[in-house]
Amino acid sequence: MWSLLRRNPSFRRLFSAQVISYAGDWFATVAAIGLLIDATGSDLLASLFWVAQSLPTFVMGPFAGTVADRFDRRRILIVVSFAQSATALLFLLAGAGLPWMVFVAQGGITLLGAFFGPAAQAGVANIVDEEDLATATAMMAATWGAMLAIGAALGAGFTVLFGRNAAFLADAASFFTAGLLLLSIRRSMQADSRGEQRTERMHPITDTIEALRHARRHPAILALFGSHIGFGFGAGVVGLLAVLATEKFDG
Repeated sequence: MWSLLRRNPSFRRLFSAQVISYAGDWFATVAAIGLLIDATGSDLLASLFWVAQSLPTFVMGPFAGTVADRFDRRRILIVVSFAQSATALLFLLAGAGLPWMVFVAQGGITLLGAFFGPAAQAGVANIVDEEDLATATAMMAATWGAMLAIGAALGAGFTVLFGRNAAFLADAASFFTAGLLLLSIRRSMQADSRGEQRTERMHPITDTIEALRHARRHPAILALFGSHIGFGFGAGVVGLLAVLATEKFDG
């Protein structure tokens, strides 16, 4: 792992950008839910924050992989990162008396982030040598789960120490930093070294059906699909944890 990061600066920057970006996805969670509870007193609205954090990925998932296959992946990652940085600043409006902006900000970050993972994962094979591909892929795949816990924990601690608005600014800065790292990558993330992309019309529904058929023929892939679906159902309780903590410890 460390050897690969030392030897391959392009992968090091991509991996670091993904770590920072995924941490940013969760960094503002505690601050945003706390703001909703304080501003509205509604446990329901606090729980709906999880919907804003999940639904855009479900909706855009069929499109994201297709976009990563047909357009410049490096450009996708850069545009997404800087757009997420700008969107995260909308949390500040929520703190200025517009609590519904929490849903706009989080929904926008999640919608944009739906395009980050597929583009980053698809680009790995083009910036690492074949003998390093398994290690690089495993590192990239492990990042999301690790950052779910680490990003949220760091965000909670930061919020306690410096306040919600500072946490929202730090969240925006994390996406901006990821964008700068991606800008510094010079190697192409496309299979075609000339940078040509496929331009035929996208068919996300057809592509999704074909992916499901492929999974049915490969039990290991089908099992991975099942585990992700199971996580999605079980993770709904996460949105209630902040509510539970507020009630248990009296705010």
